[in-house]
Amino acid sequence: MCALASALSFAFASIAISTNKRRGLPNDGAFLSVIMTVGVSFALFLVFEDGALPSLDDPKLFEGILWFCMAGLFAMVFGRTLVFRSIGLLGVTRGTTVKKMNPFFSILLAVIILGETLIWEETLGVLALALAIFLLISDKSRKYEHEEENTPKDWMMVAPLYIPGILSCLAYAVSYIARKNGLITLGTPAFGTFVSAMAGIFFYLILAVPFESYRKFVVEGVRNIAPITMAIGASMSIGQVLFFTALTYEELSTVVMIGSLETFIAIFLSVAIFRLEIRPSVKQLAAAGLASTGVSLVTFF
Repeated sequence: MCALASALSFAFASIAISTNKRRGLPNDGAFLSVIMTVGVSFALFLVFEDGALPSLDDPKLFEGILWFCMAGLFAMVFGRTLVFRSIGLLGVTRGTTVKKMNPFFSILLAVIILGETLIWEETLGVLALALAIFLLISDKSRKYEHEEENTPKDWMMVAPLYIPGILSCLAYAVSYIARKNGLITLGTPAFGTFVSAMAGIFFYLILAVPFESYRKFVVEGVRNIAPITMAIGASMSIGQVLFFTALTYEELSTVVMIGSLETFIAIFLSVAIFRLEIRPSVKQLAAAGLASTGVSLVTFF
């Protein structure tokens, strides 16, 4: 339930980000969401985890903090930077579509590093999700951004451009592994979210000194704050805390699979609730059905 609620929160954030872009507002809410995550997670740590941590002499405290800092570094710095690089090289549609490969890298690392196992029903679920994502990628009914027109079409020219996007998926997968190990060590999801978010802010501030792009990201993130920006920050903050909580009680592969429903929930909200897009195509409906089936196979077996 926490993983599904996390996917719903991230889907709401996606809708808010899309609305924000349509309005042309300069603040995309990304850095603000990290700041809000610090406040929300620390409050939850005090209320639900009683602010309780191992003593400073306990090596588990230092180990857990290191894992959570590593998660923040790989997700908020490496992952995000490579995603933006991918979008710059491939255009919006292809760049963001590559990010949908996250579950497969995460599940692969969960099996190799964490020793999680997949029975044949769960393997079928992963394959169903792969087919669902393929259908979503191949669907031509949605209107894409103008960047796609300028993207090279020849495969030999395009293939190297996918490397940053694939590396971003790997970075996010590593961050999930680090989160899980931190939770195995300390078992404090709210505190883990707090440390990861603090680490993200710290890394961004360091990078803002030599790099103008990061400096602009930080400065824009704390000014021109509108209600829609606050909505983005709140949704992403809640999603982060719920994702950490889900990882505390369930295997990484299961949480990631359920989290992959974010894309399809966002499509449903965009079409049926907020009326931002036309009704879904047959491929989109088939993809949603396959994704739901795949997640059900992983969750219930």
